Amino acid sequence: MAASTGSLSNTEGEKKRYLLRPAPHIHSGQSVSAVMGSVLISLVPATIASVILFRWGAAQVIIACLVGAVAGEALCLRFRGRPPSQIKDLSAAVTGLLLALTMPPATPIWVCLLGGLVAVALGKQVFGGLGANPFNPALVARVFLVISFPEIMTRWIAPFDGTATATPLAVSSSLGQAGWRYFLGIHAGCLGETSVLALLIGGVYLLARRIIDWRIPASILGTVAVVSAVFGADPLFQLWSGGLMLGAFFMATDWVTSPYSRLGRLYFGIGVGLLTMIIRLWGGYPEGVSFAILFMNALTPLINLMTRPKPQMESVRQVKERASLTRILVTMGVVSAVSGIILAIFYGAMSPRIEKRRQQEMGEGFRVMFPDAASSEPVDLEERLPNRVNNPVFLVKDKEGERMGIAYVTTPAGFQGDITLAVGLDGDGKHVVAVQVLAHTETAGLGSKITEPDYLRQYERKPISDEFVLGKDVDGISGATVSATAVADGVRDSARAVVEALDINPADGVSEATPSNGR
Repeated sequence: MAASTGSLSNTEGEKKRYLLRPAPHIHSGQSVSAVMGSVLISLVPATIASVILFRWGAAQVIIACLVGAVAGEALCLRFRGRPPSQIKDLSAAVTGLLLALTMPPATPIWVCLLGGLVAVALGKQVFGGLGANPFNPALVARVFLVISFPEIMTRWIAPFDGTATATPLAVSSSLGQAGWRYFLGIHAGCLGETSVLALLIGGVYLLARRIIDWRIPASILGTVAVVSAVFGADPLFQLWSGGLMLGAFFMATDWVTSPYSRLGRLYFGIGVGLLTMIIRLWGGYPEGVSFAILFMNALTPLINLMTRPKPQMESVRQVKERASLTRILVTMGVVSAVSGIILAIFYGAMSPRIEKRRQQEMGEGFRVMFPDAASSEPVDLEERLPNRVNNPVFLVKDKEGERMGIAYVTTPAGFQGDITLAVGLDGDGKHVVAVQVLAHTETAGLGSKITEPDYLRQYERKPISDEFVLGKDVDGISGATVSATAVADGVRDSARAVVEALDINPADGVSEATPSNGR
């Protein structure tokens, strides 16, 4: 025993050579109510901005969500036999306010009350209360409402004037000349997703108070920016639009539902960013951020297990050896980059053949709109067509080789993404022959009605000189005005652009354009 003691004392000078790597011990000198109070303070700028932008409608939504959440907390505590004093921890108020900031300003009060109750009851109390919930309660309620009431939860109004419209993320893909409007929040959207400035003020406050770890928002925003740039989207637009800022600073950073290790938080944030962009670019649902965070909430226990430090003492040399993992990751990154370059070169070499085959298949498909057609020839109009009209345009010909129609593809912006339309015009370019929806991501049961044959049939023989006004020239769709307008405007604008690009003389229908011969 003495020998052991002596041995330990002789190693006093060697203690610096060892690092203790215990299981995570998270401690904060602040009480739960103090932390929740800080979160409420950080949300004040976004709350004030929403009331300024959307006026009394925003105030109603906020009050109703708060009442629903706090009342739901009281009922659940009473049902579980817990002391009602637990409401004083302010967690229910934070949940209610966060939920309110994810709601459209025109949401009915009863939906807000229901959302607050669901957030607390199904999002928190059913798992055992604060600290035991695996998912962010506000997002649980948000997704529940979006799935249950899609029409209500996608009914947006523009700030100040109350005009019904769509969110910028649903109808655009870049900031253009209105970047300052997105930064200040002067556009349609949920209460808390409009003003980037207000959200940044609150986020910086939480970072300064060390309530949240910078790694989660930084990794989310960084991943979104990188993926946007890689796939040709406007990074700044993707960062400033939708609920990304609200989710990155106030939802994903929830202590209970996010990883506790530094490395785990980076993995978590990268996962949220990747999933958000996958849903935005290729998904069919409007709320990418909420689903991304909830999915990563489900993976948090696994991330904690993978990134948990081992409870043992390691020498400095051993710690450095573990850093070789970084070299492995870098090597994998280099290999991935080289592979990507090789694939890009291969695709570049094969793209002419792929494009020629694509044009042949497209030409065959257009002949469905012209049953009596004998052939179709592509015309290269790339420099004359607007961005949303695909090149080439096809001239459909009869057995005598005379032009009997014009066919092309256009992609107007719908409510939840681009709507791909195949449009056929008569040979003179004066009337619409047929319209087909090739692809869309519109809301099922609402915007998806644009695909119904009876609805599309109204465009047949419609003069392109008409204005295609909903309710006058063409029928609209109840609850899906944006989708119906996108189709009407897309057909009208693209038809006029194609006729102009083909140099068709309205008097005799003669075109001066020449076929591209599949080039």
